[in-house]
Amino acid sequence: MAIAAGTCPAIGTWLSASTRVGASAPESSGSNVLDGYSQTLNELREVGYLTYAKRQLSPYLRAFVDQFSQQRPTLTQRLLARTRKNYARRTATRGQEVSFEQSADASA
Repeated sequence: MAIAAGTCPAIGTWLSASTRVGASAPESSGSNVLDGYSQTLNELREVGYLTYAKRQLSPYLRAFVDQFSQQRPTLTQRLLARTRKNYARRTATRGQEVSFEQSADASA
């Protein structure tokens, strides 16, 4: 990979400036990134793994169960219902009284 000679000083200046900013900003150090992990581990020790897992995973499990519920219509069922409703509305405005099923039978 070739780098143009004119860009090297610019890259060096940028790296130098970003290093100074990184060194002078303690909130961007690696220890602060790990603080979140240590807080989570402390919470796990305090409440216990099962309680923590239940609290964290229950919304996802509930959404999973709701997604596959028999009371919830599938995407295909909702699309078919919308299609039937739109078809019935269009034929009613034209003065035709043909149902969606009748038109499907006639075209077959």
